[in-house]
Amino acid sequence: MMVVKRLHEDGVNKKFSLIGTAILFVLVVGICTLLHPTTQKRDVTDGNQTTKRNEENDEPEENEKAKEKVIEDIVNKRELTSGDGDRTSGDMMNMTIGVILCHHLFISHVMWLSVVLLKFYYFLGSANRFMEHILQDESKVSYFTDVMSFVMLGGLVSSFIAGYTMDAMGKVFKGIMRTVIPLAVTSCLTILLSALAFISTPTALYVDFVVLTFLRSFVYSIHVQYIRIAFPMKYISMVYGMAVSISGILTMIQYGLFAWTEEYVGAMTHVNVFLLCASCISLFHPILVFFSYRRSRYTYIIKG
Repeated sequence: MMVVKRLHEDGVNKKFSLIGTAILFVLVVGICTLLHPTTQKRDVTDGNQTTKRNEENDEPEENEKAKEKVIEDIVNKRELTSGDGDRTSGDMMNMTIGVILCHHLFISHVMWLSVVLLKFYYFLGSANRFMEHILQDESKVSYFTDVMSFVMLGGLVSSFIAGYTMDAMGKVFKGIMRTVIPLAVTSCLTILLSALAFISTPTALYVDFVVLTFLRSFVYSIHVQYIRIAFPMKYISMVYGMAVSISGILTMIQYGLFAWTEEYVGAMTHVNVFLLCASCISLFHPILVFFSYRRSRYTYIIKG
């Protein structure tokens, strides 16, 4: 967005800059999709040869099916016994995708993700209006907009810290328990960002930008890791897609918040109170994950 701003200041219409940015994103997605590695075996053909499968036609079809069954059993066993799994994931192994999407750990995570992203998107969407309200100077607003862009480039560092945090938790805890502290840290960052909205000083803006950068890194890193750890690997693509899609729909509430902000004098304060309360409620998710893990471990010990 800093590039779009610079181009606009140089006389380039924002419409063309945003269209160019959209095309760039499409190219990146297309390249990543086409170059994505596949686990499927590719058969090599020659001018005078058929596929490898035809070359090995003497192998009985029953043996091939047996091999596939063995591989599937190994994958399922690895999910059940891996350090990344836990009793909750093991219980879900025999569940259908419909039952998993109705599971309390999935619903709770979607609500958590929606609340965190709602605060994140609302801050980005209202940052300019918020800075105008505090600074009352267009030149200062432009300066702090540049500062925010530069600080968010520090996502390279904050992403490393988020990843290291998850890795460190994996050395201390097992299963879904390793996501509890990172989830709680992300919720606390959301609460901190919401609380900083009540401090109307230019100095607080620097802190806002740093917290925002860390929040972005933590929420996306932890979201992916939670889905990978909490749910069976065979459903990970569908569970991840559903979580992102549902949270994306729910975060459209931000447009209602933008309209609410302009309704009357002092509405921005009331919106910030609402977001602060919602951010505090997001702590319910890591607490639920913690007690779900404890309950599953207790049940396993009793039955064992």
